[in-house]
Amino acid sequence: MKLSRVHLIIINLIVVVLFVGINRYRYISSAIITEGIVVGQKKYENKTFPEDSEYAPVIEFYNDEDRVIFTADRNLGYKNGEVHKIIYKKKNPRNAKIYSFNGFWLGPLIMSIVPFIIISALIFGFMSKGDRIIFSSKGFKRIKNKKISKSIDSKNLPDQNSR
Repeated sequence: MKLSRVHLIIINLIVVVLFVGINRYRYISSAIITEGIVVGQKKYENKTFPEDSEYAPVIEFYNDEDRVIFTADRNLGYKNGEVHKIIYKKKNPRNAKIYSFNGFWLGPLIMSIVPFIIISALIFGFMSKGDRIIFSSKGFKRIKNKKISKSIDSKNLPDQNSR
């Protein structure tokens, strides 16, 4: 199987997205989903630029008749009194998350950009345009682009002294 660097980037993207998806699926499959209400806002003050202070919703929900209060991620834009789905592990309900795209999926997807960029940079750094990687049962081999990797014959170079 011959793969170009574009193919390797696409495979890299699929692997990273699958990793996040499987990780989130495993969390969901062993978690409890309930509803919680926003009871307040926690302010994270920016001392340098007070107008850039951030707010995080404080959410209350009940776990087996126990009242649990937790602070969600910052800048989700939820208002007091709003009801939202909450997802949490039974062993650690204070580590709950708002079960929405922004509250549950967005953070891990953003964090997965870092390994994607690093792996992509390595692929672009070590492979020239037109290079191919051949995978077989014996392993893999890199085939360089013939146009780029032709050796330069010193006899065909212009003489530096003739100028």
